[in-house]
Amino acid sequence: EGRRILEAANRSPELKAMVAMKFRFNKDSVYIRNMVENGELGEVYYGFTTYLRQLGGIPKMGTWFTKKKLSGGGPLIDNGVHFLDLIWWLMGCPTPVRAFGITYAKFGPYGKGAKGWTGAPSPDVFDVEDLALGTIQFENGAAVMLDNAWAAFVDKEVIGTRLCGTRGGATLWPFRICYEEDGEIVSKTPDLTNIQTGNQFKHFIGCILDNKQPISTIEQGLTVLKMLDAIYRSAELGESVAV
Repeated sequence: EGRRILEAANRSPELKAMVAMKFRFNKDSVYIRNMVENGELGEVYYGFTTYLRQLGGIPKMGTWFTKKKLSGGGPLIDNGVHFLDLIWWLMGCPTPVRAFGITYAKFGPYGKGAKGWTGAPSPDVFDVEDLALGTIQFENGAAVMLDNAWAAFVDKEVIGTRLCGTRGGATLWPFRICYEEDGEIVSKTPDLTNIQTGNQFKHFIGCILDNKQPISTIEQGLTVLKMLDAIYRSAELGESVAV
C-alpha cells in the first residue's frame, strides 16, 4: 500500500504528498536535528527510543486495533512508527540494511491490559503484539534500538529518546544536550526561543501554497514502513533480516 501511494505521488508531481510524522515538528526535535546537521554532535552512531505504557494501555481491545489483518500490528506500528521515524530523522535518515526484532503478546490474548480503554475485555481475536523490540543497522554503521508496549508492568509510563555522537549527545523526554567543555561533561536544556516551527498541518498547507517540498516525504514514510516490516519478519523467523 505504501508503494502504491508513492507511485500515485510520482504520477502527479504537481501535487504535494506528505506523511504526518508529528514529532518532527517539535521545537526540541528541530533543535537536535540542526545540531546533527551542523556536526555539533560529531558522528551520530547510536540511537535509542522507548515508549512503554502501563498494563492498562491496550487501545480498543477486540476492535480493528487488535486484529492484525486490519491494523498490521500492535504497538510497534501504532506508536512505534512515530518514535522510529523521529530517531531515524534526527540521525539524518541513514539507509537501513538489516533488522532484528522480537514481539510478545503476554496480556492482550488473555483479556488483560485494557483498563481505561474502550473495547471488549475478552476479545475473540487478539493476534498482534502488546510489546515489541527491535534493532536496526544502517549502511553508515550506525544503529538504532527501540521498544514499544501497550501494556507492561512499569510503575509509570516510560518515554524517551537518546542520540549518541562522538562529540556530544542529546535526549528527548527530557530534552537535554550533553557535551564536553574544558575536559568536563556539560549537560543542559537549551533555550528554544529562536526555534521557528509550526505543526504538521500548517507545514503541509504551506508546502501547497508556497510550492515547497514537505520535510516528511512519502519516500521516507515507505522506508520507515520497510524497517517496521523487517522487525516483524525477523520476529517471525527468529533471525535478523535484510530491510
